[in-house]
Amino acid sequence: MSAGAWYAHGWNTSTSLRLILTIIPRVPRRLVPPIGVLTTALCLACMKRERRAARRNLRRILGRGGWRLERAVWRLFYNFSRFMVAYCDLPGLTPERLEEVVAADPEGRLRVADALEQRKGVIVLTAHLGNWEVGTRVLASAGVPVYVAMRVERSNPAERWLLRAREWGGVRVLRLGERPEAVLALKAVLARNEILAMQGDRASEGRTIGLDLFGAPFAFPLGPFLLAYHGDAPLLPAFVVQEGWGRFRSEIGPPVRFPRTGNRDLDLEAGALQYASALETIVRKHPDQWFNFYDLWPVEEA
Repeated sequence: MSAGAWYAHGWNTSTSLRLILTIIPRVPRRLVPPIGVLTTALCLACMKRERRAARRNLRRILGRGGWRLERAVWRLFYNFSRFMVAYCDLPGLTPERLEEVVAADPEGRLRVADALEQRKGVIVLTAHLGNWEVGTRVLASAGVPVYVAMRVERSNPAERWLLRAREWGGVRVLRLGERPEAVLALKAVLARNEILAMQGDRASEGRTIGLDLFGAPFAFPLGPFLLAYHGDAPLLPAFVVQEGWGRFRSEIGPPVRFPRTGNRDLDLEAGALQYASALETIVRKHPDQWFNFYDLWPVEEA
């Protein structure tokens, strides 16, 4: 399965969402983890293609096989069930509730505040790791509008529901790929000194920049780096990891620094390497929270 076919995986359906949103709020909280265990076992048994791809990805990340690899595969599916259940709590994530469920990150908040003081907007580059939906709510606590730039698969009912859920929480969604002037909308967010959140670990369409990740070639989307480079906007690698059922920790790293050598391609590569390093560091710490159920690296021919 290619990155462009990510939405085809078996979890991301309107039926799955309806079951989660209908059942989970009606059961005692202490029963939710056992339900997650049963769901994980069922999906591991039924989703053979996704399980094989996850195993190949984790083998490269961990550098080993055996029981540790199988445990990581299990935990990847289990953590994704926690991620899906978190949608039940998303509408109730008020600023007060966020203070309770997200571990304090004073250094990260200071980095966001310092970036906003430059009056050039802020690009927050995250990944499909932990819980990026909670991450957008964390960013909103900075007191400025937050926009999420993403591609929306309108043909998928689950994606349409998720789009509404994001916007109910006050996060605006900028749909990439739908209009030629979409890039102008991204630049306008930065011109108003607002926050633009983007995903940096999947290049579905458009221009890419090839770098090594875990010792193998990996395609990163070029767009976020171009936007930051030409607009001189601060770019912050940021991730929200899961620390249990309904508990999270925010990690907002130092800004990416682009050199200005006169060679744009080399400058962009130098900046992208800093994000790749941040991504590799967080994935090494939480390999079972990087949710990819397709082959991230080409499968080698036998």
